[in-house]
Amino acid sequence: MSAEQTRLVVYDGLKLLAALGVVLFHAGVPGRDVWYAGMFVFVFFLGYAPGRAQPWAGLLQSRARRLLLPWLICCAVYYALGLYRGTAWIPGMPLDPFSLLIGPAIHLWFLPFAFICGLVFASLRPVWPAGPLAPQLAGLVLILAAGIVLNRHSDLPAPAGQWLVSFPMAAAGFLCSVHRGRGAGAAILLSTMAVAGACLALGFVDGALQAVVAAPVCLIALSWRGRGHPVLIRAGETAFGVYLVHPAVFLLLWKLAPALGKTPYGFGLTAFALSVALVALLRLWPPARRML
Repeated sequence: MSAEQTRLVVYDGLKLLAALGVVLFHAGVPGRDVWYAGMFVFVFFLGYAPGRAQPWAGLLQSRARRLLLPWLICCAVYYALGLYRGTAWIPGMPLDPFSLLIGPAIHLWFLPFAFICGLVFASLRPVWPAGPLAPQLAGLVLILAAGIVLNRHSDLPAPAGQWLVSFPMAAAGFLCSVHRGRGAGAAILLSTMAVAGACLALGFVDGALQAVVAAPVCLIALSWRGRGHPVLIRAGETAFGVYLVHPAVFLLLWKLAPALGKTPYGFGLTAFALSVALVALLRLWPPARRML
């Protein structure tokens, strides 16, 4: 069967839905923690497909071009916006060293995280033992539970908390990529959902709720393969750009239509639609297409 016929069809559209979830979370809609499961979908597939096999130098270059270059450009843009608003760090002010792993906008934490995870998982894949699954699954369960609990009981500065609760989901994606059988993928994701559900029942929300919601969605995406649909492919291609530009669109909406901020869903959906349109327009320019 050709690669075209084994494409993860659902994931093409799911990427844009995940971006919608992140936008609505940042818009502060009711049930925002559920919508943040969209980020965990991104993180899972970050581990599942960290990049094609290639020499280390080529891997480093391609990952830097795809993730660090957009991060640096976005840092410059959001820093300039911060200067305009009077909220940016300037020399002489205290500087949190952890902020260097984020940048001037909190949502940018994901890009350095994705860069490091991509390098780690792409390097591990050729040497990682394909079986047996049970001890690897036990390790995944332990780091998932530990990440959720430690994030709750440790006063971790950003982005340490985000990295802590996100990494187990990326590790689940990595294990699913190593153990390609449908039964193995189901075991990994259902175990993830069960452990996160137990943590949620014990009162741990951050990381647990999102994993419970994202795990079955990722399982459906892994199970549905076939020929890609052009509309879904195009939708998926805009998702990363929507994630990058939506805070700037938020600032624009707050400036031009402050009354819209009183209705979080209306604000979030408007910002999402404008972000999609902006990314589609920017992608007409080839240099922007390579970044977004």
